[in-house]
Order: sequence, then structure tokens, then C-alpha cells
Amino acid sequence: MTTSLTTRERDVLHGISQGYTTKEIASQLYLSDHTIISYRKSLLSKLQAMNAPAMVRKGFELGILTTNG
Repeated sequence: MTTSLTTRERDVLHGISQGYTTKEIASQLYLSDHTIISYRKSLLSKLQAMNAPAMVRKGFELGILTTNG
């Protein structure tokens, strides 16, 4: 399965994997909360995940996320 994520989607996924809230991710990326919510929905769809933990797991499985940061 090839999953193509934008740079921002990867940034949001990284923030989620670090345990940051939507508000915290929005602040770090200088985006609105609503924009982060849209990215989260897009990530759920693209990664075919039901929730944030499944999204993070898929991110590691696909090599999008690594333990090195």
C-alpha cells in the first residue's frame, strides 16, 4: 500500500504521535484548530484508520514515522 501524505499531513501526524492536542499542533504549525481537524480527517482516510492510535501505528508500519523523530 502506497500512501502519499503532504508535508503538513506528516507534520500533523508527527504531532499526534507525540501526544499533542489539536490546539497544540495548531499553535506549533501556525494554523487554525479547524485546519488541524481537517488534516486529521484526511489522515484517517488516507491511512484507513479508525482513530488516532491506529493512525500512529499505520504511520510507523509504513515508515512515515520513525523512533528517531
